[in-house]
Amino acid sequence: MQRVQSGDTAAFEILVKQNINSSYYFVERMLQNKALSEDIVQEGFLKVWESREKWRAEANFKTWLFKMLYNLCIDQIRKQQKSTILKQTFANNLVNKTNSEQSARTERNQELLDALATLKPEEKAILFWFYYHAMPQQNIAEMMDMTISAVESALYRVRQKLKENLK
Repeated sequence: MQRVQSGDTAAFEILVKQNINSSYYFVERMLQNKALSEDIVQEGFLKVWESREKWRAEANFKTWLFKMLYNLCIDQIRKQQKSTILKQTFANNLVNKTNSEQSARTERNQELLDALATLKPEEKAILFWFYYHAMPQQNIAEMMDMTISAVESALYRVRQKLKENLK
């Protein structure tokens, strides 16, 4: 990233190649719209390039990138609050991933999808980063502008909410 900060486009291309798949996967899980996700990821990397001087060497690049992508997703969600963009969340794909051999979803899977659909975008993001990316709570806290204890509390509340909805 230090080479990118100095304007090295070849280094930026390498950075994009290293992070494009995980970025797209995250955004697509948040928005559930492939075409829009591609646009948001492209916009995110454009923001990285335009903001490259603002990156701090002590910061984790992936955390910085995902925070930008998360903010772009939230902006998009706010623009389309009345649409059905969030009816199925990243969990839909997580459930499908674990059951990709099955063509029909079980009733329990549908219950899980319905329960996950009740979560707020912020809750979905925290769940995704913690469980899918195994991201440390400290990184999540930085991305969400929260304390670590607030992230822990949010994870606890989300688990309880899902548990209650799945009874």
